[in-house]
Amino acid sequence: MGTLKPGDKVWIPFGADRLAGVVLYTSGDTVGVAFTIEDESGDLHPECVFRTHEIEKADQ
Repeated sequence: MGTLKPGDKVWIPFGADRLAGVVLYTSGDTVGVAFTIEDESGDLHPECVFRTHEIEKADQ
């Protein structure tokens, strides 16, 4: 996948779908990604942390 850096666009797995996100920060093999998703309770999640092997860099 190459090195991820802040501002890179990535795909995030979400059930059977993928969501677009933007890298906020990297630390070792973890990546902070900004996106907004509403869960079953109606709460919004504007940011999550993923392992680098869980996400896919989007074509820029």
